[in-house]
Amino acid sequence: MIVVKANPAYTSQWRSACGLVTEHNRESQAVFRRKASGCGHAEHADVNAAKNIRHAGG
Repeated sequence: MIVVKANPAYTSQWRSACGLVTEHNRESQAVFRRKASGCGHAEHADVNAAKNIRHAGG
């Protein structure tokens, strides 16, 4: 198994599909919702953060 260290800062505020970071994407502790008009991407904030950490780790 390979372990890669990734900085988790702001991972719950990034949109996992496009990488846009804004504090307004984090609607609550559990809800991530992309606030840009016409997007509407939403999922559990921890799932979104996990995708971003996986991507950041390579």
